[in-house]
Amino acid sequence: MNRNMKRQLEKFKEEIKSNLTRSSKSEKNADGLQEVEREVDRYKDILQNLNKRIATTVSAGQPQDAPAKEKRIRKVPEFVLGQLMEDSVKDLPPGLLRDVLDKCARLEKTVASEIITNELSVENSVSKNLNDIIERHLATIQKQKRTVGKCAQEYEATRQKYDSAQRNSDQLGGNQAKLTQLKDDQEELHNKLEKERDLYESYMYELLAEEENIANYVKEYVKHQELYYTSALREIQ
Repeated sequence: MNRNMKRQLEKFKEEIKSNLTRSSKSEKNADGLQEVEREVDRYKDILQNLNKRIATTVSAGQPQDAPAKEKRIRKVPEFVLGQLMEDSVKDLPPGLLRDVLDKCARLEKTVASEIITNELSVENSVSKNLNDIIERHLATIQKQKRTVGKCAQEYEATRQKYDSAQRNSDQLGGNQAKLTQLKDDQEELHNKLEKERDLYESYMYELLAEEENIANYVKEYVKHQELYYTSALREIQ
């Protein structure tokens, strides 16, 4: 074996070693991405389900100015019942039933006001914050995921083209320039794919970093419920 052939063989071995290392790294990165994706999917489900349920509970998204608040209070079942009691008092003579209905009418309307006050507090400190996390993170993650998928397809197509050209190099008349160009294209797309994967992963970790905030918003929601029931109970007593 002459010196030139030895150099070519060593170069070939180095290319194989490099390709194997790169392939192993890509597989490792892909496995890591899948694990993070599963965790992000769990966060996504929790956020969307919580936000949907809380928003439904408090009628989120409605105006919060004084006239709008008063309008919301009047739609609460407790207010409607209180108004019914209040109207009933007008036709009753003085007595026990009149006194009870009059007192309970005021109480029901007060409870209705407490309900809406609680809803507004939840909207401002819980629902809006959960929705903000969803809007800031999930859309960005989904968009970057599509970008990674597109880059992966482009890289795979170029890799297959390069592999095919290598197998058919004899038929190409040893066109080394074409092989070199295909290899360069493959390297460029591989680097681009790795860059987009890193960016995708960083976006997902940004969402996972919101764990403490999400937990605090959930606790805050329960705290608002506690305050509401305490306040309502105080009015009843």
